[in-house]
Amino acid sequence: MPGTRPRTRLTPERARRYEDELRGRLGLLPLGVVVPRRLRIQGWIATVLTGLIAFVTRFWNLNHPHALVFDETYYVKEAFSLYKQGFEGSWTGEGSIVNEMFVNGDYSALSATNAEYVVHPPFGKWLMAIGQALFGTDNGAGWRFTTAALGVLAVMLITRIALRMFRSPWIAGFAGLAMALDGMGIVLSRTGILDNILAFLVLAGFWAVLRDRDASRAKLAHRVAYGDFTLTGKPHDPWGPSTRFRPWLLLAGVLLGLSCGVKWSGIYAVAVFGLLVLVWGITARRAVGTRLWSGAGVFREGFPAFFALVPIALLAYLGAWTSWFLNPNSFDRDWVANELNSATESKALSWAPDIINNFIHYHQRMWDFHHGLDSAHTYQSQAWRWLFQGRPVSFYWEGTDSELTSCDSSGGCVQAITSVGNPAVWWLALIGLLVVIWVLIRRRDWRAGAILAGYLATWAPWLTYVNRTIYQFYAVAVLPYVVLALAFGLAYLVGALVPAHSPAVGLPRAPVGDDADDDAEEGGEDGSEARGANGTGDTRASAGTVDASAGTVDTADRAVDATAGAVDGATDSDTTGAEASGAEGSGAAASGAEGSGAEDSGATASGRETSGAAASGRETSSAAAASTPFASAAYGLARSSATDGNTYSVEQEDASSATDSALPSDAYLGVGEGPGGVPSGTDTKTGAATPLDHARSTQPDFGAGAVDPVPGPAPFGPYSPSPTPGAPGLTPAQQFMVQLDADVPPPPPEKPRDWWLPRRATRSAKVAFGVVLGVITVFAAFWWPIWTGQTVPYTFWHIHMWLPSWV
Repeated sequence: MPGTRPRTRLTPERARRYEDELRGRLGLLPLGVVVPRRLRIQGWIATVLTGLIAFVTRFWNLNHPHALVFDETYYVKEAFSLYKQGFEGSWTGEGSIVNEMFVNGDYSALSATNAEYVVHPPFGKWLMAIGQALFGTDNGAGWRFTTAALGVLAVMLITRIALRMFRSPWIAGFAGLAMALDGMGIVLSRTGILDNILAFLVLAGFWAVLRDRDASRAKLAHRVAYGDFTLTGKPHDPWGPSTRFRPWLLLAGVLLGLSCGVKWSGIYAVAVFGLLVLVWGITARRAVGTRLWSGAGVFREGFPAFFALVPIALLAYLGAWTSWFLNPNSFDRDWVANELNSATESKALSWAPDIINNFIHYHQRMWDFHHGLDSAHTYQSQAWRWLFQGRPVSFYWEGTDSELTSCDSSGGCVQAITSVGNPAVWWLALIGLLVVIWVLIRRRDWRAGAILAGYLATWAPWLTYVNRTIYQFYAVAVLPYVVLALAFGLAYLVGALVPAHSPAVGLPRAPVGDDADDDAEEGGEDGSEARGANGTGDTRASAGTVDASAGTVDTADRAVDATAGAVDGATDSDTTGAEASGAEGSGAAASGAEGSGAEDSGATASGRETSGAAASGRETSSAAAASTPFASAAYGLARSSATDGNTYSVEQEDASSATDSALPSDAYLGVGEGPGGVPSGTDTKTGAATPLDHARSTQPDFGAGAVDPVPGPAPFGPYSPSPTPGAPGLTPAQQFMVQLDADVPPPPPEKPRDWWLPRRATRSAKVAFGVVLGVITVFAAFWWPIWTGQTVPYTFWHIHMWLPSWV
């Protein structure tokens, strides 16, 4: 059919090998690979250990103080009212007196019919009511149980997230301990307010987005490898296959929608994480070699992800209001019937039922409150101060009186709770954040992008609220990404970050460019146009002019295969021209479950040093296209390198191991029919078999820390340059590589470690992490009485107030 792009498919065996290669590019473990049992055990030990420490710091003496502290005066009583009546009732009387009555179990001040005007959705208060139902309503253990339990779960979850991102149990344990010993996390977990619940749900949504990244990329790798290809080795569909159903993204929508049902600020996480999914989708499409990867990212990734995330989040948010819809005593439930002034007001939707208009009117009132809140407060602070703990909040203060009899200090005693974060976490994380930004710009590391997205979702939006009264304890939602930035920055500086994806596999880029393949292929079937390829006068022939039957292409490819590793400085890019990274090394199999990570996030920057035989110690910068199943998975390679004492190698294909006549029939790629009924993998003019893929492929093992080898697209197939006189069967590009054969170094004597295994901690890494963790622990012990409201001398409290703004 004129104008139809010829297509072919890999045989099942080669498709499986190519799927493994694609999984490596995307940061996923090879098929069938299970993380070693030792690492899985270490990962769960780290998770349980950090959870136990978080449990102690959050549940110890949770009933102290036996009083409603700070904003507990609102949320604890509203949660009680929801639990007892199904709506937030009003409380009659002076605030401090009502609080004293509530603590002592006297709830007579609660109205059974009049609703209270509240400015936050009810879901978080329903969760708090669970603790009151379990442990009673007259003690702090009851009304603080939910926030404390979610605080412990958040620490365990951040350990698992760090394990997925860094694939190192000891780095993950460090991140979990840093969060378990942070003052802001401890204080907010021990207080019955909404912010810690919001922080947990946003973090859980972030975790689900990471899981979706792995699962969707596993589907993409499989469908590309077993799908149709052009004769140059690219997916035949220029957009690539669809990943279809994405359950993890649906779960993320539910969790993030429920976070909005706690506080409206959860909407920022929906927006930012949605954009993050879009960016990851675009880079994944580019990594697998789709030609229209940007459009594919929008239409095959972005739109489906939007409909999987946003509508589900909206439904979850509406579900958080179930009690409001069910109880006729809820605030503003009868606004249209009893309060609407038709002279000055109107329904938002005249055609909608009254309950919908009541719901919209209530939201309008909430919007007006949040955007009009500008009354001055002693503890208010702007968001730019939060990251260095510029103005913490005093949650509780009890000065010298008869109750503080345990203190005999002549200067007086106090009980104080201040939400100051651990300085060793927050201040050092500022350096970590700078490292995150640098690595994202320099290396396009997806892990840095994910951490930065956490900051953008939970902290950056508050920078715009310059005229509104806001408080530093809102930053508890930022805490998980603060400890991730700290762990990432420290691991990067001491060289402990493991590769986030498999180093590139493929032939070095030949003088014949990849673009020439596309130009020739787009020329149609008639093969009437022959293009100059590399400035040497060589031309690229059409599919119909290739002599496949003589086996010359196969012989030439084997000659190249035997010497391809010698060209180590021809270009500098990753497999896709993108910097890939990320996977977890402590999960299960590589099928997108826990244990496989993630990958690239943008085009790679040029300028990395290469260390091959042809370009030792020399910087190169050339953006190469993605290697193809014909140029990498279908060819044996020989390459070795040494960096920081680590080596890796790929088995060299023995050029004399087989001949065309000895190859089995399934050595050809085509297994179906191409355009016009011509068998795929055949010349569309002559019908002769096209030996695109005769060579054996090996899956390499790469040592952790090895420099990414140079990728090579250079497809060898029906559009390869014609053989030149004087060298039968060899193209100029192949002759060039043959001349470098003598420079190929011998393979290393021992097989290196798999690329995805965590690095063994060096002495410098142990010292660095040990010192930082030691300082965090010392500071935690120093501030522990101030985070938990212990009775201390006034002078002891004052020496903790390092900055004047902390007093």
